[in-house]
Amino acid sequence: MPTESEYRFRELQKKRLIERVESLSIDEKSSLKEFSDASRKLLNEWKEVGHAGEVESALWRQFKAARDELYDALGAEHRRREEAYRNRERESGKNAQSKRYLIGKIRSLSVTSGENLKALSVQGKSLFDEWRDIWHAGDDEEHLWNQFKSHRQDLIENIGREWHRRQDAY
Repeated sequence: MPTESEYRFRELQKKRLIERVESLSIDEKSSLKEFSDASRKLLNEWKEVGHAGEVESALWRQFKAARDELYDALGAEHRRREEAYRNRERESGKNAQSKRYLIGKIRSLSVTSGENLKALSVQGKSLFDEWRDIWHAGDDEEHLWNQFKSHRQDLIENIGREWHRRQDAY
């Protein structure tokens, strides 16, 4: 049977463990696993300390309440991150759709003999500026960019060829 001073020492150790649990905080840069592991480690330390006598139940309620609060915060942060991920996925889908539209627009620009080359060039530049204003399109980004870039390059080359043809004919 532990002595009164041993119980008192265990009580102080458990109060420190409660303070350590309460000091854990979560932010958007935190690893959720890291906090879960830290909480589990503190629980194991709690068990290793041993019984603290008459105050054990009250200390346990404090410790458990602090851990529950931490897990509530962990759950809330996990839900926030999941929602942010879903929002990014939705946004990426919308961005991919917008970029496909711009690919269709730039592909439809063609050089004809009577076309105003300056206006055509400005349209191509405007579509490129719109492209740059649209955020990332997720997994499709590289493929879409290669398509857009190819059609843009074709337009630039066709404008150049038509300009030279007109200069030669002039």
